[in-house]
Amino acid sequence: MFMMPSEREKANELFAINKKTVCTDLQAAGVDSVFVTYAGHGDSGGIDGVTYYDEQEHQVVEQNIKSKRVQFLELHCAWQEGERKVSVETREKNLHEAVVDLCYAAIEVAGFDGYENDDGGEGQITIKVKSQEININHRKYITDVLCDDVTV
Repeated sequence: MFMMPSEREKANELFAINKKTVCTDLQAAGVDSVFVTYAGHGDSGGIDGVTYYDEQEHQVVEQNIKSKRVQFLELHCAWQEGERKVSVETREKNLHEAVVDLCYAAIEVAGFDGYENDDGGEGQITIKVKSQEININHRKYITDVLCDDVTV
């Protein structure tokens, strides 16, 4: 999404608040880490999978995460009547949806938004719940063309 510098700053602020909220709620649900994969190319793509683990690295049942509700802040930017309007809305969603939205925001904050365009890209996101650390291992697909123009 296109954002003005002040809007990007606000998005980063909301990301930090949402990260704290989501990680706190994940920890309360017994989750120690989250592993997320995403991929895309040709102008489409998205998050492929989300897996939750407890401290013993056992998989946590996703339905347990979906049953928890969380307040998530969303930034909305739009042109209305020739002016740029910015608003923040609080949405209630299940914890799994909040994790997915947090991951999309992390991709954007890291500068990998648009990964699905052109040749595309993919990555893995690891959320360490206790430390509230989000690590993104991102790969961008690139098609190389070598061209020689020789007159002999």
